[in-house]
Amino acid sequence: MSKIPGFAGKTERNTMIVIMGASGTTGGALLRSLASSGVPSRALSRDPDRLRAHLGDLADGLVEVVSADAADSTSLRTAFEGAEQLFLPWPTDSNRSSSKRV
Repeated sequence: MSKIPGFAGKTERNTMIVIMGASGTTGGALLRSLASSGVPSRALSRDPDRLRAHLGDLADGLVEVVSADAADSTSLRTAFEGAEQLFLPWPTDSNRSSSKRV
């Protein structure tokens, strides 16, 4: 097993990485980078057909596109099954965040 460039030697090529925010700029760039390095990943989307169309041929290879919603714990449990790592981007601009402060 070879190491993935840019991951400080912590990730093996046979590791499944779940990408939340896969339709965004950062998540999409990460998917492409992982695929070009031969790393399998699972892209989560509330609209998987739209994401597949956006990814094109990439979705036919190392990227598995699955339906999941961050507000639905059952869909997340299913989506995370067998994964070892998670990429979860978070907005740094509090005006863009839809989360509620408790």
